[in-house]
Amino acid sequence: EGVLSRVDYIFAREKITEEYLKNILPDNKYCRIPDMAFSLEDKQYEFDYMNDLKKDNEIVIGITVRNWNFPNVKDKKKAKENYLKAVSDAMDIIIEKYKAVFVFVPQVIVEFGDDTETAKEIKKIMKNSNKFVIRNDDYSPYEIKAMASKCDYFIGTRMHSNIFATSMKIPTTAIAYEKKTNGIMETVNMSDYVVEIDTITKEELVSTIEKMIDNKEKIIKTLNERIPEIRKEIEEKTKKVLRERE
Repeated sequence: EGVLSRVDYIFAREKITEEYLKNILPDNKYCRIPDMAFSLEDKQYEFDYMNDLKKDNEIVIGITVRNWNFPNVKDKKKAKENYLKAVSDAMDIIIEKYKAVFVFVPQVIVEFGDDTETAKEIKKIMKNSNKFVIRNDDYSPYEIKAMASKCDYFIGTRMHSNIFATSMKIPTTAIAYEKKTNGIMETVNMSDYVVEIDTITKEELVSTIEKMIDNKEKIIKTLNERIPEIRKEIEEKTKKVLRERE
């Protein structure tokens, strides 16, 4: 609170943070604005392996996972095992039902937070592990966004991967590890496609993914309307705040 009161201005990227700031700051010190990552430029890149996967499978689903420490859960080890098992079981069910293939999108691959290791743990316990492709290339944000755009659907534990996927109008299911994920999905009018990491089950994840697949056209229509609005809002609010501080 002490640090926040010292800054000139704060952009809150979702409602939960905005409500918190209301209690500690005057109205002219903050506003709600969508996450700046929604404004990252759309660039196209070709990924040969993605093209090959599309030839050999009915649908391609991008996925991000992460090594989460479950701060709100008493038995952290059990919660992590539950997350890994729920995701792996759900992937197996979707693979068999929809002739799908999953592609791990390497968003965070630094030494002390390598998501690739969590992806490998999931692959190890999958029945259809040959249908889970793990890449650990050091992609730029532009490339990660372009990679998400090559998928038919997306399932993201990493929040910014969900922003990139929805920005590219890809139907997305989010696995929320903090409330900011719920806020982001609410921003794109997709609150129905969120599963909480602390209580995740394969049944809930599968039913959410199936709902996403069933509502593909409706979701794409929503995102086609919402993403330009979000980008316009970011631009207008940013310019307004900067003008007021000139």
